[in-house]
Amino acid sequence: MIGQSGGFVTSGPRGWGDYYSEDGDRRLIRVENVMNRDLDLSIAAKVAVPSYEGDIERSQVRIGDVLVTITGAIGRVGVVRNIDEPSHVSQHVALVRVPDTISPYYLYWYLRAPTFGRSQTEGKTYGATKPGINLTNLRMLQIATPSMEQQQAIIAYFDDLEAKVNILKQLQSESAAELDALLPSILDKAFKGEL
Repeated sequence: MIGQSGGFVTSGPRGWGDYYSEDGDRRLIRVENVMNRDLDLSIAAKVAVPSYEGDIERSQVRIGDVLVTITGAIGRVGVVRNIDEPSHVSQHVALVRVPDTISPYYLYWYLRAPTFGRSQTEGKTYGATKPGINLTNLRMLQIATPSMEQQQAIIAYFDDLEAKVNILKQLQSESAAELDALLPSILDKAFKGEL
């Protein structure tokens, strides 16, 4: 279990919406900033949070942290690869700091796997109008922990597979655009009897 193996699981404090400020010196990472694998911090809210407000250190992200959306769009997972200014998770995003025995990228793939991580998180949702999972369930997540060498092999395999899928998606998108561009002239010729 992540929470009992030296890992750390938390989320951000409530009420930080009161501190939104374009002049803020911190970012607030919300659900819409967490994509699968990556984070889009270009649209993260800026906040100016007073130092006395809550436990701001607890919610501050570090490189290698795994972020999981826990409210609304449940189960998006991102890994913090770089941070150029202090950033914090909102109350709707869980921050998972893995123990030394688990690679953040292994956990990323594990949480995306339908019969492993996803089944455990999606099976624990609550709420009808705004579904969510709680931090206790995330802390209790059962995770197979092979050796670091095996984890790296699994990561490499899925990274390679994802790259191939992305190439296929790009080719499919380009083919669809070409077909869309050709369709009007083909229809025109068909109705003129020129085919």
